[in-house]
Amino acid sequence: MIALNSLPLWGTLAALGVSIPILLHLLNKARPKKVNWAAMELLQKTTQRQAKKIKLEDWLLMLLRSLTLLLAALAMMRLVLVNASDLFSGSSRELIVAIDASYSMNHGPYESRFERAKKKAMKLIESLPSGSRLSLIAIGSQADVLIRHKDPSKLSMERYLSSLRVKPERFELEASLSAIEELVDESDLANREVIFLTDGQKRGWEGNSPSITERFAELSKKASISVLPLFEESHENLSVSDFHMASGVCRVGGFASLSAKVCNYGENSASTSIELLHDGRVMDVLSVGPLQPQEERLVRFGVELESAGPNGFELSMESDNLEDDNRAYLALDVPEKVKVLIVEGSSEEARYLELASRLQRSGYAEGLVCSIVSASSVSPAEIRQSEVIVLANVGDLSEENLEALRDGVRGGGGLLVYAGSEMDAFSAERTIGALVPLTWNSSVTPDAGQSHQVRVFGQSDPFGLELNRLQAEISDFQVAGYHDVAVGADSKILLTLDNGKPFLLMHEAGRGKVALFTTGPGREWSSLPLNPVGPILFHLLLHELSGSGIQRVLRIGESMSITVQANRLGAEPKLHHPDGQVSVPMRREVAGDEKYLELILSQAELPGFHELQLGENAEVELLAANLDSKESNLEPATVSELQEFLKGTEVKVISDPNSTESSVNQTHLGSFFALAALLLFAGQSALSTELTRRKQRRAPVIRTGFGVGVKQ
Repeated sequence: MIALNSLPLWGTLAALGVSIPILLHLLNKARPKKVNWAAMELLQKTTQRQAKKIKLEDWLLMLLRSLTLLLAALAMMRLVLVNASDLFSGSSRELIVAIDASYSMNHGPYESRFERAKKKAMKLIESLPSGSRLSLIAIGSQADVLIRHKDPSKLSMERYLSSLRVKPERFELEASLSAIEELVDESDLANREVIFLTDGQKRGWEGNSPSITERFAELSKKASISVLPLFEESHENLSVSDFHMASGVCRVGGFASLSAKVCNYGENSASTSIELLHDGRVMDVLSVGPLQPQEERLVRFGVELESAGPNGFELSMESDNLEDDNRAYLALDVPEKVKVLIVEGSSEEARYLELASRLQRSGYAEGLVCSIVSASSVSPAEIRQSEVIVLANVGDLSEENLEALRDGVRGGGGLLVYAGSEMDAFSAERTIGALVPLTWNSSVTPDAGQSHQVRVFGQSDPFGLELNRLQAEISDFQVAGYHDVAVGADSKILLTLDNGKPFLLMHEAGRGKVALFTTGPGREWSSLPLNPVGPILFHLLLHELSGSGIQRVLRIGESMSITVQANRLGAEPKLHHPDGQVSVPMRREVAGDEKYLELILSQAELPGFHELQLGENAEVELLAANLDSKESNLEPATVSELQEFLKGTEVKVISDPNSTESSVNQTHLGSFFALAALLLFAGQSALSTELTRRKQRRAPVIRTGFGVGVKQ
């Protein structure tokens, strides 16, 4: 037996209910001091005859009143009697069916796991006794309560379940618990059953925090909980994910390398083929395999970018038993040209950078408009008109030029700095100190006789991954001179020297980026200008700093914001989703900059391309939404593994989906106690009235000397 309401509170009130009538009875037994009076002798014989009878009647009334208060307190405690019974029989109950609606439930050669779950849910609902109520939850990354405390006999459940679809989301167990706890607390029925219908993915059930187990333990005190895993003999699956632009030049006429990851999550080796589509047109087909179990493999596609503006790329993999994760999407914003201004501190300082800007390999020079000017003659207008500024051993600029440089970077431009002999602690603080927080420690000149190799620091973003791919070439050149600097925690170190000192770092400043080489641009500082990787690294940095080729990719369930110039917006921006639905983004002003507005987009709920129309007859931005690839690992947890995870709780794991296991039947005693208390209260009131009337009728008449009869 358990109490749904506070046991200490109502238990104390129950004890008081019993004790108060007893205390009153004992207090009423206190007698005054006896004073002998001759006339009282006439009454003693009569009262003694009735004393025993009156005492029994008082004890009976006291017992009934104590019992009445005790039953009232027990009714408020909402006691529940727990006893074993069959899961599908007994009194009316609250059935909460939690169906795993993550996209892995679509797996199946003939019948998907989700269809099996819906059929099992229908059998559970049909077996409910009359008077029962039903709640239905679909679990993805969030829990959606589809039916709340409804009479299943009044619902067309077969038609409702047939229209239910899988969500393109991952399974999150913790998200479902809050919804289930709320439904259990709302129910006033004593018998409460929670049934999880799931494919029992090991990823979704194992490795969760201890707080989830504790919540299960608390929840099992209020309801009977069962997990019904819908196991399959096979969980073979191939998926494609992490589709992005890995390298290349994202400008019209340039060549881009698109990369994706193909993974075999099955138990057998497998092969497949992948198509690359651009705006619906097949551009390339690649065969992949054989892939060993649990093997991941990177695939690359080389494409020439032919059109400016938003470009949509799609990967489509050969069909298997789970179609949902066979597609991946990428949206690229391709500019027509990128303007680069190289500012040199002294004559011929930028000659190697000028040669690098003309590199024809892989279309690096396509769409690149590059000009060179000295630090003494550069104007603020030239700086403002350029998308990337390169400072080649520049020690100082005029205040007007520095103001234009800072505004340009913070507004979304890029800055690439080669710190040569003209730069020291003072000039670094004046030139870039407002954009990059750093400490200038010391300098090692090229004539110091030192020589260092360069190592890739190992960042996990796309630019860092591209540097990892060039690691062999990067480690091949030597550095003779450098500046020893210490950077802040917000800066990313991309390359280091073999003594651990930073060689290349990057920092975000406002909406723009700053990259800093701690060496000079000439060959006396390092062999980078003469190494084949030098021009490639230069162009990769220009691409990264220019903001060209913006990859607008998000995962299902994520929201996104886009900052755009206010003059680009029309009257009403609209976001068009893959299913044809339209939503209106929320506008928000950018603090400190009236030229820009931030558009807050709704969460992506469907994979595919989402088209943001900035206004009627205005520009269009393209966004790509992809599935969370973690859900593609279909490896199930065994019954024993699920039981181990749920150890310490009273949650049952039903090993055979076709079997019926016993659950817990609960009888709510609160209503019985309330009814009994009401009947006892009425009974003791009637008895008290009757006993009082009888006492008055039985009282003896005493004759006085005046002939008047007085009742005792």
